[in-house]
Amino acid sequence: MKPMTAAPNRLAFLLFFLTAIPIIVGLMRVVQVPTGSVPTEGSHLIDTPISLWLHSLGGAAFGIIGPLQFTNVLKRRYGCLHKVLGYVFVVSGVGLSLSSLSLLLTHTDTATVILNSARFVAAFAVIGSLAIAIRAIMRRNLPAHRAWMIRAYAVGMGSSTAVFFFIPYVLITGSEETGYASDLLFILAWGINIAIAERVIRGKRPAISSVVLTPQQN
Repeated sequence: MKPMTAAPNRLAFLLFFLTAIPIIVGLMRVVQVPTGSVPTEGSHLIDTPISLWLHSLGGAAFGIIGPLQFTNVLKRRYGCLHKVLGYVFVVSGVGLSLSSLSLLLTHTDTATVILNSARFVAAFAVIGSLAIAIRAIMRRNLPAHRAWMIRAYAVGMGSSTAVFFFIPYVLITGSEETGYASDLLFILAWGINIAIAERVIRGKRPAISSVVLTPQQN
């Protein structure tokens, strides 16, 4: 008999792998902000240390807790822990989104209007999805709760998918993509996450080789 934990563990490991770089960067920022050691490329964000710190901490927590929440093992065997982590997940997602809005309002000139607009939409989409998910669980509507938590995670971790576009580009060209091309890649990453999330929500599990970011279970 196949162990009950096999599939959920594979899912969790896959999501941890796909979100590892943003999580590591976020955890590094948590230390760099109070110590004043933020790298040069992010030095302009030092003007808003609290927002940057909350964004980094919220993003790291959101990325780490997500894979844990989307496994049936945690939900079935450790229901109380699943519930507590769910609260932390929601708070982290809201903190990630609000701090993102704060950084965008303060540093409007760091990206094009296209990307800034997409980031605004993404931030509100995460907050809205989490709010609907909370409302659904209060009404004992578990399928809707699962679906909206998946959507919140898929949008909130859009930068994870973007990494898989930018790393090959940098390795091939030796320089970082900037301007509208870079912005469109970020938007494409969100689109891919959302598309796979909707596919999973509708019960069509994508093959491991084609999965980019989206969780399978809530």
